[in-house]
Parts: sequence; structure tokens; C-alpha cells
Amino acid sequence: MTNKCKKEKQTARQQWKRKSQSKQNFSSLHNKITQKFCKLAFCDLKRKSQATTETLFVLTEILMVLAAGLLIFGKLNSISEDHLFVKKFFARDLAVLMDAMHVPEGNILYFYTTQPNILSKLNFAFKNNIIEVNDEKYPMAVHLSEETTIEKPQQLRILKKNNQIFVEKEAPTPQEPYNPNAINCPQKPIIGGTIVLDPGHGYNPTEQGYQGTKGVEGQQGQESKLMAQTAQALQSLLTLKGKNVLTTRALTIEVEDAKNIDDRKNAAKQGDVIISIHTNQDKKENNNIKAYINYDSPNYAESYSLACALLNSLSNTFIAQTTGTAIIPVKINQLDQDDDKRILETNNIAVQIELGNINGTTAFLQQTKNVANALAQAFT
Repeated sequence: MTNKCKKEKQTARQQWKRKSQSKQNFSSLHNKITQKFCKLAFCDLKRKSQATTETLFVLTEILMVLAAGLLIFGKLNSISEDHLFVKKFFARDLAVLMDAMHVPEGNILYFYTTQPNILSKLNFAFKNNIIEVNDEKYPMAVHLSEETTIEKPQQLRILKKNNQIFVEKEAPTPQEPYNPNAINCPQKPIIGGTIVLDPGHGYNPTEQGYQGTKGVEGQQGQESKLMAQTAQALQSLLTLKGKNVLTTRALTIEVEDAKNIDDRKNAAKQGDVIISIHTNQDKKENNNIKAYINYDSPNYAESYSLACALLNSLSNTFIAQTTGTAIIPVKINQLDQDDDKRILETNNIAVQIELGNINGTTAFLQQTKNVANALAQAFT
């Protein structure tokens, strides 16, 4: 073989090896790419599978919570009258409520209800100082005035009146309107002798020296004029009852009589009973009636009894307009020298009444005849 042939043959072999090597490299690269792609695709599918599983878990948890909530709500809504916890709860709750109602003075009306209405699934018995819910009993400090058994009520009506507590299933139709501001009074006083009326203030700009004061002024009018009108009507009514009635100042409405506190006190000495009438100045939504008495008076008990009768008569007459009542004992030696409450500085029966709020939108001060009639009813 010639050298030329050998070289051509050797060149052909080298070319074939290069081609063969290229095919092997391509095949290897193809395999690597395919493996990489498959791996990536598998991971993505795996991640999607994990996300789907987590979502299913979350949805399952939400459904379980909703199911539990519906189960609890259904249980509470359809609670059985034999459930021990429920019976104990209502027995104790009612006992605590009635003990608390017994503490403050005055009348209280309370409507006891629940949402949802569980009361209608229970039976209640109130005997002396025991509350019984079905067969579960619980004691209380207060003794009930009447034994009562109530089956499956929609609500309980608990009433404190004259320091006695009553429980009723439904509110009966009352013969007279309920007065939440009534005070539990001692026996109504028997008032004899001379009664002195002291209408607050009095203003006369033409007088020499002391010209007096108009008192407070507001939506209902001027205090001094309103009190004079009320005292005029009250004097007439008490006179018809056979009472001897004097006043600490003249009751002329057009030109008022001006008297300072010392003049009033001297005039009040002529009476066995002193009734001073004023009004208060407060926020328009308040219309409280207050009675002041002398804490150190030897006739403290009689003054308290008369104050209580006057307040109850007023609050019964003006139930809708009255927002509160109070009897307030005062120490005379702690008052200012020109304080109108110094009219109470006497050994006789004495009460100063504040007839509501002169700024009140529902006040009754302009109804002077009705106010006087209510005050007169407190006297036998």
C-alpha cells in the first residue's frame, strides 16, 4: 500500500471517530436535559400535590370548627330543664339579685329575662328564703312576702314595694300606676296647729334697702313668682281642710314682697309646722324632687315623716315627669348665713321642698294648682 493510501485511510478513520464522539456527546447531553426536565416537572407536581393537601387540611379544620359551633349553639338553644348547671345558675343568680334589691331604699321593678329564652323550659318556686329551680334549691338572705310557684315563664317580674319583694310571672294590670320613686314612709303625720308657708325668694325693685331675689329663672319661669302662685293655691286648699295657714311674705304676684332669711325665720316662729317651697336648677333632662330637714331638730322624726308624705304625694301626682326623690338632712350650723335652708332652724316640724327643675322640659312647676293639690294631700 502506498503512503498516499495509508494517509487517506488514516484520515477517514479520524473523521469517523470525531463523528462517533459527537453522537455520543449529543446523546449524553440529551439524556442529561431529559433527566433535568423530568426532575423539575416531578418536583413541581410534588409541590402542587403538597399545596392541595394543605388546602384540604385547612378546609377540613374550618368545617370542624363550624360543626362544633353549631353543635354548641344547638345545645344551648335546646338546653334541658334537667341540666344541673342551668338550675344552679338561675337559683343562685335570682338569690343574689333579690338580696341586692332589698338593700337600697325605695321601690324597684325588675324584669328578669334571658336570650335565648331558657326560662320557659324551667319551673320556679319561691318559698320564704329559698329559691327552687326544678329540684335545685338555693338560699337567700331576704324573706319573700308570698310563696309563689311559676311554671315555664317567658319572664319573671320582680317587684320591691314598701320593703317587701314579690315575684310574678307576668305584670298584672295595676289599679294605679306604679311609682318607682315612692319612698317607704313612717306613719303619715297628723298635723295640727298653725302651718306657715314660706314661698321661696320674693323680689320688689321699689323697696328701700333689701329688694329681695327672683331666685332661679329658666324654661319654666321665675322661681319667686311660681312659688308665690303655688303657696296661694296651697293656702286656700289647707284652709278648706280647716288648717290655720300663715305665710312668711305677702303673696302679691304683681309686686312681690321681699324678705331676707332673718325676716322669714321670725315669721316662721308663729307656726307649729313650716313648709318652705323652692325649685331647683339642673340639666333639662333631670326633674328631681328633694326635701330638706334639720338633722339636729328635736322633731326630726316628725319632720322626716312629713317630708316623706310630701314627696310621695308629689311623685304619685307627677309620675311621668319625676326622675327621682330624696330626703336630705342638713346641719344648720354648716350653712352660709344667707342660705335659704336656715328657715329650718327651729324646734318645730320643718321641711323645705325643692319642686323639681326650673330648666326641665318635662317639669310641672307651671301647674301650680296641681302642685298645691299634691302638697295638700299629704296633710290629714
